[in-house]
Amino acid sequence: MDSTLGALEIGDVFNVFLAGMVTIQAYYYYSRFPDDSKFLKWIVLAVWVSELAQTSTHLHVLYTLTVSHYGHPIAIVEPPKSLLSTVAIGGFSVALVQGFLAFRVYRFIKILPLALLCWILTVLRFVGCLAITANGIPMTSLEDITVKWGWLLIVVHMIGLANDVLVTGGLCFSLVRSKRQARTKMKGAIDKLIVWSLETGLITVLCSLLVVILFFTKRHNYVWIAIYSLSAKLYSNSLLAILNGRMSLRADMGSEIQVAHSTLSRVVPIFQSTEPSTLDSSTGNSVLQTRSNQPDCEMGSIKKEEMSGICLQCQRHGPLV
Repeated sequence: MDSTLGALEIGDVFNVFLAGMVTIQAYYYYSRFPDDSKFLKWIVLAVWVSELAQTSTHLHVLYTLTVSHYGHPIAIVEPPKSLLSTVAIGGFSVALVQGFLAFRVYRFIKILPLALLCWILTVLRFVGCLAITANGIPMTSLEDITVKWGWLLIVVHMIGLANDVLVTGGLCFSLVRSKRQARTKMKGAIDKLIVWSLETGLITVLCSLLVVILFFTKRHNYVWIAIYSLSAKLYSNSLLAILNGRMSLRADMGSEIQVAHSTLSRVVPIFQSTEPSTLDSSTGNSVLQTRSNQPDCEMGSIKKEEMSGICLQCQRHGPLV
């Protein structure tokens, strides 16, 4: 029981905790960034709804096994069909996050083949999740599903892992390249962005690896299912952490972020409004202003055509996205 119902219960505790984090971060996002594009707001809403639905299905599975089927051990090897629906729902939320991150990579490094590869991997992972759900529903036992479709589950996680590595590696490579060209004031900002990218990408990579390892070593219990159920929420929290982290990053870096802003806008390309802005040091909020006769941009050697936003010092790099 420890490795079956016990594992599910512990997994659902963390599921509810992470779902609460998604809810708090979503509320924080909508309250702090009302001027973000509608496209981005719809993505956040879809991610939050899908996480709410997946958490509900996980709790339904636990309630069915521990209450509805109490005293029937056979229910452990024949879980309710709602367990399979979590695969499709989680696949949808992960696809939203990975698709957006691939778009971010494209806007940042402007390498279309890499972005296309990431999008293709995102679609393949989602299709694999749908296939697992559709083919597993007619089956009666979890053992039958893992024996016949376990290979697809492994493929799905390896695709997601490869996608995460490509996205994180692409962003870090471009940031390191920009750091070589940037002046001293810019390097601190780029270092923080590199750490930021590694932290958000490493969590999901480790989760995927852990699911694969546990599936091969502990296939006959629910430990790997408990870890698998957390993967989608880790993706969602990573996305929202990226969006909400803009405020704290600006506040921490103070005036330095004004020099770094044009690089940040490439990393988070569609988050900014269409008006040039600077920061109120007392509140951390964006304040619209117009400047003229400003000195040359601190970005120095970074080419104008590589920039995708307005430098807050000289406003010479074209409109924000």
